[in-house]
Amino acid sequence: MQLWFGGDLNENYEKWFTTGEAQKVLDLFIAEKYTELLKKAEAESLAHWKNHPESYVALIVLLDQFSRHIYRNSNREQIKVNDEVALRYSKEFISRNWHKSVSLAKHVFVLMPFRHCAHDVDNNLKYVLQQLEEREKMTTDDVRLLDRFKKMTQRKLYDAPLRKKVDQNTEILEFYPFDADESDILQNKLVRTMHDFLQDRYEPEHKYTIISLSGGVDSMCILKCLLLLAPKFKYKVIAIHIDYANRPESGLEATYVEEWCKKFDVIFRKRVISEVTRGITDRELYEKESRRIRFEFYRSVLNEFQTDSGICLGHHKGDEQENIITNIMKGRESILNLSGMSPESIIEGVKVWRPCMPHPKSVIYDFSHKYGIPYFLDTTPVWSNRGKVRNHLQPLLGDIFGFGYLNNLSALGEDSKELSELLTATVFKPVWETIKRTEVGVWFNIKDHRTKPKLFWKETMRYIFYSMGVSTVRDKSMGHFMKRMGEGFAKEGVWVSLKLENPALFFEDSLIIFRSSFFPSTSYFTNKSTIEVSPTDPQTVVTFGPWTVTLTPVPVSEFHQNELSIWDVLSGSVSYYIRNSTAYQIDSNSKPKPFRAIPKNMTLFMPIVINSTWNVEDEKCIKVTLNYSANELQEELRRLEKREQEKQMCKPIKKYKGIKDNKVERKKETKEEKQEQPDEEILMDFN
Repeated sequence: MQLWFGGDLNENYEKWFTTGEAQKVLDLFIAEKYTELLKKAEAESLAHWKNHPESYVALIVLLDQFSRHIYRNSNREQIKVNDEVALRYSKEFISRNWHKSVSLAKHVFVLMPFRHCAHDVDNNLKYVLQQLEEREKMTTDDVRLLDRFKKMTQRKLYDAPLRKKVDQNTEILEFYPFDADESDILQNKLVRTMHDFLQDRYEPEHKYTIISLSGGVDSMCILKCLLLLAPKFKYKVIAIHIDYANRPESGLEATYVEEWCKKFDVIFRKRVISEVTRGITDRELYEKESRRIRFEFYRSVLNEFQTDSGICLGHHKGDEQENIITNIMKGRESILNLSGMSPESIIEGVKVWRPCMPHPKSVIYDFSHKYGIPYFLDTTPVWSNRGKVRNHLQPLLGDIFGFGYLNNLSALGEDSKELSELLTATVFKPVWETIKRTEVGVWFNIKDHRTKPKLFWKETMRYIFYSMGVSTVRDKSMGHFMKRMGEGFAKEGVWVSLKLENPALFFEDSLIIFRSSFFPSTSYFTNKSTIEVSPTDPQTVVTFGPWTVTLTPVPVSEFHQNELSIWDVLSGSVSYYIRNSTAYQIDSNSKPKPFRAIPKNMTLFMPIVINSTWNVEDEKCIKVTLNYSANELQEELRRLEKREQEKQMCKPIKKYKGIKDNKVERKKETKEEKQEQPDEEILMDFN
């Protein structure tokens, strides 16, 4: 009772109506201190508490309120069970007329179980309003709590018809819609940020703006902002909902957001993912396939409406901070890209927008609660890494260091991006621009870079392997690489293990990295296989996977034993001469004179043509040309072009101006307002 009712009204409000990080801290505190007591209440071992009004209130609060803090992310079924018991106790408490002898705050919390009960919702809510009206007539207490509780109850009653369309027995909403005073909504910081984000990207031909609508507070508030700004920018709003079908209520959530979109004339498109299921499908495969399906559906909607508009996602400053924690712990991202996200980027060919990145989630919650924007319960699995970070690690870090650590994380992410921009322009890019690429591999001169630190090589390898479409080098292999480079290399070349599928070679002051397709796990040809050549054909062409072998009869005067080099092979095309013969065959184990300077482990994968017999007196010889093309170079160039596009897109969100009657006008900020707006710092990403 002291914890819940012991402070003044303002102090108690911070406990009663928490959100975000403060809620996580309170959850952790209550769970650690009161879980055992709640277990006793569930076992009805605290029945004697019902003998006195004050202790009876404590029992109801324990079952109705503390139960939510303890089980919020782990056992919602037990919350429902406790709700039923708490409702029964509340009815008994009021039947004894004890509600008239306790404080207003305690009376309000005795009525809370009527609001939480999942059945007979309308009658329960009407009963609460009746109780509040009676209390209002007799109270001399501060009525702010009473007014707030009455409004919350009216909101929930207002939304009851929409909830019935979804399911009368299932609560999927954390917060319910209500008719709000929107006279100042266009001046709200979230709307102004959204306005400037769209203004910066406005193109008259954009007839649609798209939101990926999950039903969470972030996407629902973005949808509201898009609808408010639609008259100014003259677009129709399209909502895309992905139903992952992992939870029983996911179909109900899809129905709710569809009904919500109909209410506001929003075009709605839905995709149910039935191909894979979380917990059944292999985790890595599930993540890969569900992501592929999601972005494939995004592309199909973009094609349907013939638009290249960005798709708005609900990421905010808190998501960026979570990313930084996760990336540091996992070492998944470079120190030069800790946040791993930017206001605008291209993912799998889809332009995505993150307009809320300047703001913490508290700004989004405030917008929802002030203007009656509903949102679903948070369904992040408590067992997932993200769930553990949100519900355990971040509250603990806040408890140890204070929640100012979040601003420190954001500053670290910002420093990471600025350092990335600086080093890319002055250190990395001048080197990366010297990299040469062919269908066979990539290479560059490393003579002046051998003593550079590990960070330089990690970023360079990340850049090279990203362009090749594969993951970067592991730390262990990187250590081996650094050691071999420090030892120097012989003139004929030293092979080094960077990635098993991408052999690398030190050769003539250069580092050569071969494409995996050049060293296939299964050979493209069969050794000792013969090639039939017709005497009447001017040319014979055969193919072996990406290899094209061309045999061309030429005058014997052209015959010479040219020596080929590694650079010839890297070019993707080599030619050499053999004597005219009655039979030709593929023999990669053979090393004719032209190939003697080529390492054996390269020629083993080349369809080298030899002749079985020949006639020295013949007037003709054969020019053999081996061309290699796996069509990977164009794909690599496309990836590099996309990377440059993404870097160009990572620009700041302009400082918002005021908006009134859909017209932009400057708003003078007072000194106090500037101090109250730390969340408007601009986040940038230089990948």
